Amino acid sequence: MVQLFRTAYPPTTYKAHICSCAFIFRAICWLITYVVPIIICVFYYFNQSQVQIDQEYPTYFPGDIVSVSLIKNTTSGSIESLSYPADIPKFLPMFEVAQEVDETGNITASTVRVRAEITDDSTIIGVNIIFAYNVSLRKWSRSDTSSYGFFAQQFPQGVEKITCQGVLSLYQEKAVDFRGSLPNDVIPSMNHINVQNLLTAQSNVSSLYFITWRDHVPQYRVASSGKYTFECYLKIMISDITIMHSLPLVSIIESIIILWLSTHILVSLIVGFIQHHTFYNGIVTTIKERHYTPTSNRSVRH
Repeated sequence: MVQLFRTAYPPTTYKAHICSCAFIFRAICWLITYVVPIIICVFYYFNQSQVQIDQEYPTYFPGDIVSVSLIKNTTSGSIESLSYPADIPKFLPMFEVAQEVDETGNITASTVRVRAEITDDSTIIGVNIIFAYNVSLRKWSRSDTSSYGFFAQQFPQGVEKITCQGVLSLYQEKAVDFRGSLPNDVIPSMNHINVQNLLTAQSNVSSLYFITWRDHVPQYRVASSGKYTFECYLKIMISDITIMHSLPLVSIIESIIILWLSTHILVSLIVGFIQHHTFYNGIVTTIKERHYTPTSNRSVRH
C-alpha cells in the first residue's frame, strides 16, 4: 500500500494498493506535473527566435581620403573630370579630416572637408569623394572593421560649396555569433578605387558599414568667371547602431529555468486541485486515514 495524496484541511491521507485505479491515476498526475513543463520548455527552445536585436555604440576611427573626383563644366560646354590622385599636377585639393569628442571620450562625429582652387572659368557640377574609416565593436560583437564611405552627387548648375550630414549604419544579411566577429567584414583593397568598383565590392559582403546621407545643402556659384575655391564639407554622426546577434547561452538557460519553474507551479496547482476533488469525493476508490476525530452533529446539553 502506498500513500497517494494528503490534505492539510481536513488532515487526511489517501492510500491505495499498487496497480489499483487510484495508484494509476496518481502516477498519471505525477507525470503531468513534471513532464508537461519539460515539453513546454523543449517546444519553447526549438520555436523561439535565436536572433536578438540590440543597440551598440560603435568606436569610430576616421581614416584618409582615398580619392576625390570633380566634374567640371567648361566655358565651351564640354564636361571634364579631375581626379585625385590621378591628376595631381592639375588638381591638388586640400584635405581635412577631424573628429568631435564628448566629455566621456567617445567620438560623436567625424568631419571630412575637401577644398580645391579652381583657377579657370569652369564650374563644378558633380563631386565624388571616397574616404576610409574603421569601426570597432566590443559589446555584442567583438570585431574591428575597415570600410569605405563615399559621397557622390551631381547638380544642375555650378556649385561653390556643399554641406551634407550623414549617419553611420550597419547592414547584416545574417546575425553574428554572440561576441563573435562580423563575417566578410573587410572589403579588399583596390589599387584604383572609384564609386563603381566600390559598390561592386560592397555587394559581395554579408555585413557592411555604410553612411546614409541626408539632404545636402548646395551653395550655387553666383559669379560666372574668375578664380574661386570649391569646398565640400561632410559630417558623419556617430550614434547607436542596430546589430543582430545570437542569444547568449546564459540568457537561454535563464529563460528555460524561469519558464520551467513557472509552468511547474501552475501545473502543480491545477493537478493538485483535480486530485483533491477526485479523492475527496470518492470518484476513485481509495483508503482514507483521518488524522482527526469527526465531531457529532448532536447538540450537547449543559
